[in-house]
Amino acid sequence: MSQVQILHISDLHFGAVDDVGDDGEKVSRSTHFFVSDDGSADPTQLLNLLNGESVSQGEPDLVVASGDIGWSGQVDDYKPAAAFFQGMREAWPNTQFVITPGNHDVDQSLPDADGASRQDAFVGFLRNFYGPEFGTVYPLFTDASERDALVGVHPLNSVGSAAGENPQGVVISVNSAAGLHKKGTPVRVDPGILKRLDGHLLGLELPSDGLRVFVLHHHLLPFAEPSWKPTGNTTRASESGADPDLLANSAKIQGWLAQRRFHLVLHGHKHTSHGREDLLWRKNDMAGRRLLVVGAGSAGVEHGHRAHGEALTFNWITATRFSKRRWQVRVDVRQICNDLAVAEVRPSYSYTSIAGAQREDEQEQPCYRAERMDDCHRAIASRMSKGGVVRNFVSIVEDATYRHPGTAELRGRRATESEVELCFHKLHPEYKPTDRWQNFTDIDRHLRSAQLLYQFEHGSRLFQSPDRRIRRSEDEVVRTSPLLRIVDDLKKNPNTSRAYVSLYRSERDVLSSGDQPLPGLMGIHFVPRGGKLDVSATFRKIELSFWWCVNTYELGELLRWMCGRTGMTVGTMSFYASLAEWKWDPEAPIEARLDKMRIAELIPLVLALDKDSLAGLLDEKRRLANENNLDPVGLEHLGEVLDGALSSDVPEASNLLQELRALVSDAHQAITQAVTAASYARDRHVREGTGSLEAAVALLRSTPATT
Repeated sequence: MSQVQILHISDLHFGAVDDVGDDGEKVSRSTHFFVSDDGSADPTQLLNLLNGESVSQGEPDLVVASGDIGWSGQVDDYKPAAAFFQGMREAWPNTQFVITPGNHDVDQSLPDADGASRQDAFVGFLRNFYGPEFGTVYPLFTDASERDALVGVHPLNSVGSAAGENPQGVVISVNSAAGLHKKGTPVRVDPGILKRLDGHLLGLELPSDGLRVFVLHHHLLPFAEPSWKPTGNTTRASESGADPDLLANSAKIQGWLAQRRFHLVLHGHKHTSHGREDLLWRKNDMAGRRLLVVGAGSAGVEHGHRAHGEALTFNWITATRFSKRRWQVRVDVRQICNDLAVAEVRPSYSYTSIAGAQREDEQEQPCYRAERMDDCHRAIASRMSKGGVVRNFVSIVEDATYRHPGTAELRGRRATESEVELCFHKLHPEYKPTDRWQNFTDIDRHLRSAQLLYQFEHGSRLFQSPDRRIRRSEDEVVRTSPLLRIVDDLKKNPNTSRAYVSLYRSERDVLSSGDQPLPGLMGIHFVPRGGKLDVSATFRKIELSFWWCVNTYELGELLRWMCGRTGMTVGTMSFYASLAEWKWDPEAPIEARLDKMRIAELIPLVLALDKDSLAGLLDEKRRLANENNLDPVGLEHLGEVLDGALSSDVPEASNLLQELRALVSDAHQAITQAVTAASYARDRHVREGTGSLEAAVALLRSTPATT
């Protein structure tokens, strides 16, 4: 799993306490905020609010409830709790659930002699919820008297995998309230349980790059919070003593978490949302290991048990894998606004952290570095979710193998790998999948015959002679192609810094001319590193939602080809751009079916007057035409076929064919003009061309069928 969505809730406090009513009589008052007309807890209200969040966020991979499910730890607390969690499971059948106990899930009304039974009601609730899977989820809990062993082990499974099969990560939940049966007993996690957990984790055979989450109720690190007192004295320290709710053996737990490569700790208890980073340097972790500790506010306690009227909140956590060593974790704190006629959820605040082993070269400036390109793009997408332009963009991919990211966007939808490949072939019409760039004579021929726009001259600027001369021999091709000369330089001197090709040509790319804007990709530099060859690309401006993927595909192919000719090993790919933008609707030169069809394929459609097929071809051409996608060849071929049909004896269709021919001619002329037009006029020609195509489609679809 490269990305994990976690709904983190805590301190629901289903239950009731005795109170005095307005008439002085003893009444029962719900400790859960959301109640029905009779004053009893109503689990459906919070459930509906959380379900509403899933409509926009999607079904969570994981629901974590970090303690205090009940109020008194007695059986009646868990009747509405059971309805609440069962409702979530029915709404999200593919979600995994992690439920850990808190101090309010301990029945303190029992005598000390019955201390081992103080969590029986909570355990009964868990047994009913998990059913036959209880023993698998809590593998160490064999004796009900051993409350420390109430440890949940939740392997994170990839989509489609059976429970426990091929785990992609793990969530461990522990019972920090296990010792709460005597007054003064500190909260802690039994060290003996950690040793037993070690053996169980080894048996899971977890991958090194999987997400690891640790869940408990009490806080692992000192908790920054305002005083609960209604008044204060600023001349005196606010803390009167040690925090009794801080994990007593916190240092032991932190060391254990670092050694087992955990990334994230989730807790509750304080009824206040909270987050902090803990960066630990040790002899075995010289670069440091960062642990993100996230506390959830209460999602359900009644008003009187929230400091200074703290709002009801919960966390929506998105963990995105950066590499085998690091995960980016974004925490969005959601506030339940209950002071409205109808309660609703609103964003409160958010923060982002990098968890896991740190890099010594990590800087404040975002550097999207990942082993795999799909993970790198996923991290970019997470950071650029609000769009906009960023400066000094850097991305580094350590493995040049193309892996299509599910986060690629094109025209408001997910882009496909085939669309990325189509755009790559527009950049490099001389490329052949069978041998890449091996046949140099064919390279020249394809570049000269291709209908290239100035925006897509990557192939010609890398392989053609700068003066566009016609080369008579393969030797001349090698001597005059910029990229092929680099191969010779690398062979002669593996430490050269001359292995650089500029795609900017001052004699052509002059802004003042008005018709030749600067290329986006300005230069490519091949950098030897030992026996490896890295490639770095410099962009004037790069589009991230789609074109970053195309450029990654392109640079990976070039790098593998260069390594094949120089005998080096494929290294990393680095991008630098002064400006980078995530566009929700990027323009891409996706080749229309009409432009790929031969004349022989168009003739039967015209002669048979297949209006639906012709309308479909022209409508697709209209949708795909933009300033970066101006191929007139399909319209030219269709016009020639229409001319041939008009010269034949088809009187019943001559009027339709004449009107269609005129509209196709207008569209062809406009798009041809757009190819060579100045930048300020190009958009007008594109609009004229697409307007003619729209009229042609309307003509075909409105004309009655002929027999």
